Formats: sequence, C-alpha cells, structure tokens
Amino acid sequence: MKQRILVAVVGIPALLAVLCIAPAWATALLLAALTVIAAHELLTAVCGPDKARRWTVLPAVCGVLLLARAENGKFTPNWERVNFSELCEMVALELEGRARERQGEVTLELQPEVWLVGDETLLMRLVNNLLTNCVRHNTPGCSIRLGARVEGKKVVIFVE
Repeated sequence: MKQRILVAVVGIPALLAVLCIAPAWATALLLAALTVIAAHELLTAVCGPDKARRWTVLPAVCGVLLLARAENGKFTPNWERVNFSELCEMVALELEGRARERQGEVTLELQPEVWLVGDETLLMRLVNNLLTNCVRHNTPGCSIRLGARVEGKKVVIFVE
C-alpha cells in the first residue's frame, strides 16, 4: 500500500525563494525564520550520527552566507518572469532517479504555462528542496505527486 506525505515549505532555499516573492512587511519575519532554520540545519549536519549527512554542511553554510547578505541588504534577487510549470518538470526529472532508488515514483500534475515573477535559481532550489525532502523522508515505495496551478492571482504548489 502506498502512503503519502505532505511536505511543508522548509529549509533555507525554500524560505529564500518565498522571501523573493513576499511583500515587504513579511521580510523581517522570513529572515528570522531563516536564521532559526539555518542554525538547525547546521547543527543537524555537524552533530548528527549520520556521517553521510555531514556532506550537507556546505549547502547549509552557503545558505547562511546568502542569509547574511540578505540581512545586510547585499542580496538582490534576479527578478524575471519564470515558467514555473517547466521549472517544476525539470527538477522532477532530476530527482526521478533518487525516487526510483527507493522504489518510488514522481508524478506531475502541472497546469501548463504557470508563470510568475521571481528569482529562477531560488525557485529551483525551493522545488528541489521540497522534492528531495519528500524522497528522503518518505517510506520506500511511495508515490510523490508534484503539482502547480494558478488560483486567482496566486500560484499554488503542492507536494504529496
């Protein structure tokens, strides 16, 4: 029997991507959340019993450096119009092999031509983080469903 897991938007890349499309009033709150998550990721990677996980220190450190640049006003997102449907498809294809290694699969439910304005690199990291966490923390043999659609003026993404 296949199980599903709902993955929340967590991690440095995810919150940085949200930061790039968030209203100005939310910036301080998001930066505070980034600091807490960065500290947690570094502690988990360095102190955890899983030696393989220690290799995640470098991306976490890069995330903290990016956070520091954002807090000091030295981070400028590369604002551009992004086809989010295509971006999700590319990331899913990259992670399909990892899902198969765990006897799982990634299925897509993407509305065509979902466009938004954001930093493409950070948005790619957001989707990659969501799917990577889902593959890593799901039970073997699970299906992972990635979807994106437009609802009014908002883009909705889900991973289950």
